[in-house]
Amino acid sequence: SVALDVVARSPRPVVLVSSRLEIDVRTKGGRRKGIRILATMDGSLASRAIAAPAASLVRRAGGELLVLRVHHPAQPILKWKGDSAARGAALDAVERSMREELARAIGRLGCKARPVVRRVGEGNSAADEILLGAEKYDVDLIALSTRGWSGLRHLLIGSTALEVIRKSRHPVMVVRPRLA
Repeated sequence: SVALDVVARSPRPVVLVSSRLEIDVRTKGGRRKGIRILATMDGSLASRAIAAPAASLVRRAGGELLVLRVHHPAQPILKWKGDSAARGAALDAVERSMREELARAIGRLGCKARPVVRRVGEGNSAADEILLGAEKYDVDLIALSTRGWSGLRHLLIGSTALEVIRKSRHPVMVVRPRLA
């Protein structure tokens, strides 16, 4: 589509909003509560590109930035044959480490932000977990980055960003990072 081509080629952040959706900045008791943005980061250099634009929106509009890390549990943990409590403890340790990594990253953003970690559920994709997180936290905008792959590489690898754009009921901001 033309919109996806624009996202793939744009050197600037692109916000895709359905004509049926509006960003509703909530108010509480007549006071502005601000916008709630769910920004995804997977630990890659490309995914970090979303942090600054999302934080900028939150600083300008007020509100909160939720920085989401979706992870697929490592196969050795999933195939753990021993004690289920030990398996759970291993998964908890991985997720605690991810939350700490996100907390360090968001500490430099200069806005109200908190880390969120979601484990990919059975039968779900990373995009599904992003969308479930958006529903759970009642966000106004989903912000994510794309590596900007095209052609055969895109077909083989797939695109979480594309799946989120296609399935989302929320506005989506997509940033294509400039990687040297």
